[in-house]
Amino acid sequence: LAWWAFRGKGRMILAGWLWFLLNLTPVLGFIGFANAAMADRYLYIPHMGLLAAMACLMARAFRIPETDCTVPADAPLTRQIQAVLWPENPRVKWFVLAGAAMVMLTAAIGVAETLPWRDDEQLNLRAIAVTPGGNAMAEVNLAQIRVAQGRYDEAIRLLEAAVEREPFNPFWRYNLAWGLYEAGRYRQALEYIDTRMADMAETHFVLQLRSNVCFKLGDRQCEVESLEKLAAFKPNDAANWTRIAQLKSALGDHKGALDALKKAAEIRAAKDPRLRDAAEALEKARALIDPDATPEPEGNTPNADAWAERESRRLGLSPSPPETSAPITP
Repeated sequence: LAWWAFRGKGRMILAGWLWFLLNLTPVLGFIGFANAAMADRYLYIPHMGLLAAMACLMARAFRIPETDCTVPADAPLTRQIQAVLWPENPRVKWFVLAGAAMVMLTAAIGVAETLPWRDDEQLNLRAIAVTPGGNAMAEVNLAQIRVAQGRYDEAIRLLEAAVEREPFNPFWRYNLAWGLYEAGRYRQALEYIDTRMADMAETHFVLQLRSNVCFKLGDRQCEVESLEKLAAFKPNDAANWTRIAQLKSALGDHKGALDALKKAAEIRAAKDPRLRDAAEALEKARALIDPDATPEPEGNTPNADAWAERESRRLGLSPSPPETSAPITP
């Protein structure tokens, strides 16, 4: 058609087709980058060229003259607009009316189709309803909305449906574990992570989620195991090392607690020179693991939990609550 338009000197038709094809290139998938496959939301840009080309082709098919304006160039603007919108030539007039009717019809259809886009909830409900065989991505997105609304049972049903539909997708499985965690089903969440997510158990986001689940369960051994593995992904997180120190102290591993607190102190001292007095804290720490060490003053009996809390606060290392696990948005 472009060749025919060029040969027939239909430059407007050629320009419309070239506009359409060139602007369509990013979503054709010849070169993959980022979320190029989802960039079809911008199809309205190339469609402007397609509309221009089709309008010119239809005008030629109905033998609408290219120049039929008898209004002088110096005529009032209102007269020129009237000549365009309501031309004297009957053939041109009906062509304009047909075009206006088509625009209004397509606009009405467009409004009806875009109504579900008014919010994420309606959009995902619509996607699930019109997709044959189900839509796992829409189910996960809707589940995240249901969790925010406190409708946990419905959210978990949606996440289970998505996992059943695409069991190979690790993000759907992670979101299901996250949904169980948010619903307060901590034991079920831990069991799911340890049995159904073995192939991604060493990833940082799963380790973070697992440590949070263990924290809610009060399982210190489980939590410290997850946090130690998590430290490989964020070795300069002082709060993480401090939490490890507290957990090891509570579990009776005072040497491991000392090592973890030392790492936390070094990280903080690198940012704040005032914390370089960590040697004093390390000396107090040795008193916990050395039976011949001098007791603390004022008759205080060394206590692992109390020591970890006191020294963490003194050094500005007191850990905040566990980092919140978030869903993975598709």
